[in-house]
Amino acid sequence: MSIFLTAYSVMRVNIAAQVLSASVAAVLKEFGPPEAAATAKLCEMVDNFFDCLNVRSTTEHQRKRKPFLAPYTSDVDERKVILMH
Repeated sequence: MSIFLTAYSVMRVNIAAQVLSASVAAVLKEFGPPEAAATAKLCEMVDNFFDCLNVRSTTEHQRKRKPFLAPYTSDVDERKVILMH
């Protein structure tokens, strides 16, 4: 499978979010070769990072079952470690 990108498409965050997502990570883990494990981990990490930056609801994290979308309630939130590195 090949992905062809134009100069404009490489600047679109929504495409990056789709490619570097938890669902792509799950497919790589399930159907990819063993060498794809690190790529799957990267996809999960980027997905979590995007979620940390996109908190916008008090209940979205429950509906989507994505804990990184939960609202920040404390200065010592463990997600800050992700954002600081």
